[in-house]
Amino acid sequence: MNACTNSPQIKAESAVKAYLKDHLNNPDSYCPLSFSRITAVKKGGSVCYRITHVYTLLNSDQDWMKMTVHFMLHEDYTVQDKDFLTINGDYELLEIIKQ
Repeated sequence: MNACTNSPQIKAESAVKAYLKDHLNNPDSYCPLSFSRITAVKKGGSVCYRITHVYTLLNSDQDWMKMTVHFMLHEDYTVQDKDFLTINGDYELLEIIKQ
């Protein structure tokens, strides 16, 4: 009936959202904006997935930040890596969207 609920795209987006809710310093401020299309990549003998997520959140200084983070997911759609050391918006290089 609802075939797209189990699509790789939906699984990847759900996995990233769950990961962020579990790992952000202020998960209540998390606001998803967009996801890229999921891309399958071969890493060694296994398949991994890559997806880019744009979201806003409050950082530790209580500034609203717009984040663009690339996530790598295992074949079972669990997050294996991200391209920042933090996912909480603490970098000076990131864009403060309002104070």
